[in-house]
Amino acid sequence: TSPLVLLKTAVLARRDQFALPIEPRVARVAGGTSILAGVLLYLHTALRFSDQGGTPSPSDEPPELVTSGVYGYVRNPMYLAVLCCIGGQALLYRSV
Repeated sequence: TSPLVLLKTAVLARRDQFALPIEPRVARVAGGTSILAGVLLYLHTALRFSDQGGTPSPSDEPPELVTSGVYGYVRNPMYLAVLCCIGGQALLYRSV
C-alpha cells in the first residue's frame, strides 16, 4: 500500500474532527437558507444591472451608477451574494 493511500485514509477517518459543531439538521437548514438567499440576491443584482442597460460583466457596465434596489444599501451586493453561497456551503457540509 502506498503512503499516499495511507495518508488519505487517515485524513478521511479523522474527518469528523474537522466538522463544525452544529447539529446536522440545523446546518442543512441554515446552509440551504444562506445559499437560497445568495442566489436570489445575485439574481436581483443582475436584473438591476440589466434594467440600467448593462450586465454583471465588468466589460459591459451600465452607463450610470446603479443605486436602486439593494445597491442603495450595499456597495457590492454581488460579492455579498457569492459570500452567502460559500458560507451556506460551509454550513451545509459542516465544513471548517
